Amino acid sequence: MDRVYTATFLLYILVLVLSPFRFRLVPFVIAAAITVNGWALVLIVVRSGHLPVFNLFESFLLMSFILGLLGLVARNREKGESLLNVWLWLETVIVLGLLWFFPRSASFSRYDHNYPYVVLFHGMRDVALAAVLFSSSYFIQSRLEGPKTAPGARHFHQGRNYLLLGAIFFLISEFVGIIWCLNGWGDVWRWNTAFFQSTLIVLYFMLAFHVPGRNRRSDNARSLIGGMSGFFMLTLTVVRGLA
Repeated sequence: MDRVYTATFLLYILVLVLSPFRFRLVPFVIAAAITVNGWALVLIVVRSGHLPVFNLFESFLLMSFILGLLGLVARNREKGESLLNVWLWLETVIVLGLLWFFPRSASFSRYDHNYPYVVLFHGMRDVALAAVLFSSSYFIQSRLEGPKTAPGARHFHQGRNYLLLGAIFFLISEFVGIIWCLNGWGDVWRWNTAFFQSTLIVLYFMLAFHVPGRNRRSDNARSLIGGMSGFFMLTLTVVRGLA
């Protein structure tokens, strides 16, 4: 797995380096990175017998794959000219770079990896984080362009929509987790560090969506909070993985 991971990481770094330029080679490099990334996920499924949604290695490879697909869509939408592409690929490289500091192997079966509620809980969290990271790139671009400019306003609204989508996926994961907790321990809520981190994420979403005011200061605050949302959630995910 190390070789496939390293190849994936290096290809995304190459995409990041080439993304500001309009080389005809760039779409092929992106396609190669996504393909190798997808192959790594297939290997995890074949060798472990479960979906790649559990430990940090599996989850981050899945998130980089989702970000890669979203980045390809965004590149086509932006016609390869926007700095938005740089932030997207930078986030992907950061996600994969973090894996240098963790074991790069499939998750051991600490619990039933085929139990639907367990799979959905972890899977929806991974999708949620990918969507929130994707939204952060739009917020960062909007912040640089200015929320009141036409491109800045467009990127801000797209960032807000993807942040809302990420929040929905995260809440779905929490709801599924409640059912898992009820079936496994006879209660819907077991207060611990993981639940505290989930609460912080929900509160952060509430803050991002409820910044008051319609002036420039409020717009800048919304862009800043939205831009940091993916990194805030990523940090808590890494902390949770260390537990």
